[in-house]
Amino acid sequence: MAEKRSRFERNIRVKPGQKKKRKRNLSKSSAFKISKSKPPIQNFLNDIYDEWGFEQFERGLPNQEIYRVKKQPMTELWFDKFGNQDIEVRIDAVDEEGYHTITFLANGPGCKQKMEQRKIDYLNEEKEKEELLEAERLAERQKKIEKELLRFGHLRELAKELNIGSLYIIELRDEIRRKGAVEKAYPCDDYPPTDLHGAESRNFYVGITSKTPEERFCGSGKNHMSFHPGKVYKHRLIRDPAPYTKSLAALEKLTEEYGYRGISGGDAKDFRFEHYLAWSLYKIGHRTWGPKVEELKKLNMENRNWLGKEPFC
Repeated sequence: MAEKRSRFERNIRVKPGQKKKRKRNLSKSSAFKISKSKPPIQNFLNDIYDEWGFEQFERGLPNQEIYRVKKQPMTELWFDKFGNQDIEVRIDAVDEEGYHTITFLANGPGCKQKMEQRKIDYLNEEKEKEELLEAERLAERQKKIEKELLRFGHLRELAKELNIGSLYIIELRDEIRRKGAVEKAYPCDDYPPTDLHGAESRNFYVGITSKTPEERFCGSGKNHMSFHPGKVYKHRLIRDPAPYTKSLAALEKLTEEYGYRGISGGDAKDFRFEHYLAWSLYKIGHRTWGPKVEELKKLNMENRNWLGKEPFC
């Protein structure tokens, strides 16, 4: 009895003598090479213009339709250059080796307008990528900062316990960074800039006083506004005239946020606290001026290795 075939097998037509084609077995190394093959590299755009230009052929496609080109600082100008040659191409994102892939699409009238639109789309995509990366960077930066913010609460508790005078903060203009003679407290040689120091970093003057912060800024007797060669007078961020309403409001806000408002007559000679506050601001990515290492010599603590340890943790 003949073997019964399934309906699927009965519907297959096989030519007489037809043999099944053997599959070509590729070695793993050969398969890897095929999957990893990439278009040729061409870093001279003029050669691509010559090859893909409208006058080079009337119909059909060029022999080589895809090239890889090394990323350059002004990549967006490629869209103008191809458009001016009446060539439409697709420019793909940079690969892991730093190359753009440029694919021929068409040439002739109308290609310039298409390339103008492609340029707009490309720049919008690049802007979105940059904004996303920047948002991720800022979020990561903020995470690191949040871990350090608890230190300011600890500073206030410790200052209150030891009856320390007021620790105040005044913001300075960025120009102070370019004044070589004005030495920063932090960062410095012993405490170099961290990955938190960058465009978002601010510049602060940190001080300690037995007076109120407002009196130290512009009150009777010696104050920052009467000492014209001083850092605060020369480089303060807010430049309002007397009675310094805006400056005092900013001083109060920064002192409440990061500093400590002690009672009048509190100890203003424990310069460890001045350094501790300046170092704490450094730890969240800011630059500080004011505290001097020489002042710590009186306490035999100029090496500053006590920063980050109890009780100045």
